[in-house]
Amino acid sequence: MNMNNKNGIGKRPFAIAQGDGMRVTYFVASLCALMLIGAGCLNSTETATNGGLWKTADAGVTWSQLASLPQTSGVGSIGGVNVTALEIDPTDTSVFYLGTAQNGIFISTDYGSSWARPEDSDAREGAVVDIEVSPSDTCTLFVMKTDRILKSTDCARSFATVFTETREGEAFTTMAMDWYSANTIWSGTTAGDIQKSLDGGKNWTTVYRIKDDVSDIMVFNADSRIVLVGSSRSSVYRTQDSGGTWTELEDTFEDYTNSDRVYGLDQTANGGKILLNTKYGLFVSKDKGVTWTPLSLITSPGEVRIWGAAMHPTDGDIIYYGTGGNLYQSQNGGESWLTEELPSSRMPFVLKVHPDYLNIVLTGFNSVED
Repeated sequence: MNMNNKNGIGKRPFAIAQGDGMRVTYFVASLCALMLIGAGCLNSTETATNGGLWKTADAGVTWSQLASLPQTSGVGSIGGVNVTALEIDPTDTSVFYLGTAQNGIFISTDYGSSWARPEDSDAREGAVVDIEVSPSDTCTLFVMKTDRILKSTDCARSFATVFTETREGEAFTTMAMDWYSANTIWSGTTAGDIQKSLDGGKNWTTVYRIKDDVSDIMVFNADSRIVLVGSSRSSVYRTQDSGGTWTELEDTFEDYTNSDRVYGLDQTANGGKILLNTKYGLFVSKDKGVTWTPLSLITSPGEVRIWGAAMHPTDGDIIYYGTGGNLYQSQNGGESWLTEELPSSRMPFVLKVHPDYLNIVLTGFNSVED
């Protein structure tokens, strides 16, 4: 398979990266130890074969599943898990963290070719909402569950709870890290809370409260003081001063039915273009999220649920979106689209372009229904 590497000249395509000395050596050694722990019990839904993480290098013409789970009893599979989150380590893009609906997280140090499970019971069990890895330390990561946020500083060998949601009927929904200030973390809740920690998760402050559930948080790549927040029913909120003041953009989308229901946000590596996924369809912004333009899609506005949407990191004209059964790709900013069938009957819940191997599109499938 030919894997173009525009940003990582000299790297071996989808092989374990060499790293930078003791820290990465310790990380790999830690994961080797995790592999020996074994898979434990996967629920029957997760032991099917049509879920998990898949990759394509040709815009969906062909697919391969990334499911190998080495363990003491032999090589198992995570091919049936329901994927809820995928995080690629920003300092070592061979390291993947996969969040699942029932079985905690899985970790790969070889671009998803094989997986391991952490020993910590909180991290290997239950539903995972989101995962974030520190932009400055590959051994520091946060795992968000519905009722708590876990932190590891030793490459997933152990985890500690740093924040808990104690209100009845409320839950955590999404998380983001500030690439400029690694100790700054953002979180959102079903109560509409936008929360922020400035000290690596030790202390948290609610900086703003929106009308409905927080569905996504995005720290702008060109200026981390700009943060965009998606809501389940009141569109997009924007701050340009790190949360000091906020602007609600609901009026910007008032002519587009159901555009106030936001599913997710994505952006190019330099922040030159932002992609917004809503129940109406897809929008793009080229001015830091101030104004937005709807894309013309093959699917009619609001006709089908767009589960995942992503942009090429260095070319914002290359856009992908996934619905039940199909992957769509545009190479000209949405003027025209190519369509390919997805390899699973489950929904393409997570869609991500690899930041180094830019022809690789990763898709995590989930049996969730809208």
